[in-house]
Amino acid sequence: MRLYLDQMFRVELAAILREDGHDVLRAAEGGQSRADDSQVMERVIADGRTLITLDRRRERWIRTAD
Repeated sequence: MRLYLDQMFRVELAAILREDGHDVLRAAEGGQSRADDSQVMERVIADGRTLITLDRRRERWIRTAD
């Protein structure tokens, strides 16, 4: 599975997921450690990844993805 870990996740989680066979990109690895929501969603959609986040503003993510 192609995953994108949002800014709040540490490198250790990415390592665990990679060991499990997932294709993981962390925000910091993609140059987006301080990116806003719309920039993150643009990257996720362009890369065909699934966003993993703890962001509680779900309605903002849905609107951004439209």
